[in-house]
Amino acid sequence: MLDYMEIGIRIRRLRHERGITQEELAYEIETSAAYISNIERGIKKPSLQKLFDIAGVFHVTLNDLIYDEPGTISEATEQMLLAVYNNQPYFRF
Repeated sequence: MLDYMEIGIRIRRLRHERGITQEELAYEIETSAAYISNIERGIKKPSLQKLFDIAGVFHVTLNDLIYDEPGTISEATEQMLLAVYNNQPYFRF
């Protein structure tokens, strides 16, 4: 189960490390600063799409946003999620 409070804390930390305001992040992912604030405080649960968008702004993996420890999800799983996000078929045999 995802810990949205921890995800919000990681997003806030990444945003501060990069000197990005909530307004700037919101603009980049086409949402409001209030929504970013709510994500960072664990009030709102961001969609998979928004998590991918946020990861893209910070140039980190989805794994970096979701989990505290590196390597928690495999590269194959992340690629599958990315394919689903992009509405592309993903088959691995």
